[in-house]
Amino acid sequence: MNAAWIDSSVAAGLLLAAASAMAAADAPVQRIGALEAARLTLEQGGTFQARVADLMLQWRYLLDVARGEFRPKAAVTFASQRVTTSATATAPNSTISNRGGLAVNWKMPSGLTLTAQLDGDRQRQSALGYTGGRGVTIALALPLLRGSGHEINGASLRSTELALEAARVTFRQAAADAVHQTLVLYFDRRMAQLQAEVARESLQSSTRVDELTRTLIDVGRNAAVARLQSRADVAQAEIAVAQSTNAERQALRALLNAIGLEPPDEGTIIATPDSPDEALPPLTLDEAQAVAQALQTDAAVLSARLSLEDARLRLRVAEDNLRLPLQLDVSRNLSRTSPDRMGRGSTTVGLSTSIELDRSELRHARSSAEVALRRVEIELRDAERNARAAAIDAVRQQQFAAQQFALTQTNIEVARQRHDAELDRFRLGRTSALELSVAQQAMTSSRVQLLQSQFEVLTARLGVFKATGHLLEAVGLQAQVDRWSQGQP
Repeated sequence: MNAAWIDSSVAAGLLLAAASAMAAADAPVQRIGALEAARLTLEQGGTFQARVADLMLQWRYLLDVARGEFRPKAAVTFASQRVTTSATATAPNSTISNRGGLAVNWKMPSGLTLTAQLDGDRQRQSALGYTGGRGVTIALALPLLRGSGHEINGASLRSTELALEAARVTFRQAAADAVHQTLVLYFDRRMAQLQAEVARESLQSSTRVDELTRTLIDVGRNAAVARLQSRADVAQAEIAVAQSTNAERQALRALLNAIGLEPPDEGTIIATPDSPDEALPPLTLDEAQAVAQALQTDAAVLSARLSLEDARLRLRVAEDNLRLPLQLDVSRNLSRTSPDRMGRGSTTVGLSTSIELDRSELRHARSSAEVALRRVEIELRDAERNARAAAIDAVRQQQFAAQQFALTQTNIEVARQRHDAELDRFRLGRTSALELSVAQQAMTSSRVQLLQSQFEVLTARLGVFKATGHLLEAVGLQAQVDRWSQGQP
């Protein structure tokens, strides 16, 4: 009774699998290639698009503010008032006064400041009538010691440019990280698919062995107890199929979430057909080449170099602030009054300075800048050392993964030969169901190990691309990321 029920359940399982295969053949298929998945990660991934918007905002705002220091600044002023005075035994006297002016201030990158001011006023007194005047003043102020030179006056703009360049470096690294993670998820889903196929094939093999065992028992060439082992293998294979199918669904959800796609409609199949070699050919580099390229492209190294330039600039500004603030002032004033229309002019040339009696704060600022420079130099050495180590490790890991993959291929061939031999012996009644089960499990395990070694080869390959800064170029996204990093849509 129990054996009959098991036989019917196995048959029902095979029929259900066949029906599922037919339904899958008719289901709509949405194909997503590895490179397309990488592109969708950057174009539709919410987290990364937020970084794109943030960087564009920095480009529009920060550079505009920094460059505004050397743009002319103009201001218009106007004031109007009425004053009424009275005294004993006299009639009240009323005065209406209107004043206005235009002032333009323009600072040059050299430190020279040009100021132009146009003033005018007009007064009407009840007793005297209209009076007023107008005047023009042009002034030049040139720092001779503190605050002189393009380097010092352009320090704020240069610091902003360095900060934006560091933001671009971080942005490109974030793009590479996102692409790297998506490719890992893509091929993780691909490996989950292949593992599910291995589990289904193992179930089919276990089912065939179970049928063979039943036949051998029926003809008296095997004991009935052998059926227990074959039934247990079928049950174990069914569990493996369920687990691998669930793992495949989870891997698909993780991939779709990374590339910003909604889960597919019921019955739609998401196909990820690309193999690692098709999507990402290996990058052949020796350790010296990998280290040289890593030092040119590593985000931590580039950021540290930018920080070093900024720290040196800040130290130069701090040292400049300890110099004497000596300034040359030149001004020319022209004015005319009415109603007498008398004109006047004057020219002023002079030197001005101010000496701080307490310079401890300036000396502390210079000491802080020196400490910051030394700290950045240490960070740069650490970043370069880490980049060298990461590049060397990536190359060696790729070599090791390739060796492991070759060994795994040999192992699976041996396991397949052993399984076939045990199956032939089992048909002849020369081995037990347990020995055949062990051989079958070994073959299934070796196939899974082969898939895992393929995934490790891919991971190592991605590590080399990432360590040497070629990942975005390899997937054809370098130009788009560069445009985004420059604030362009």
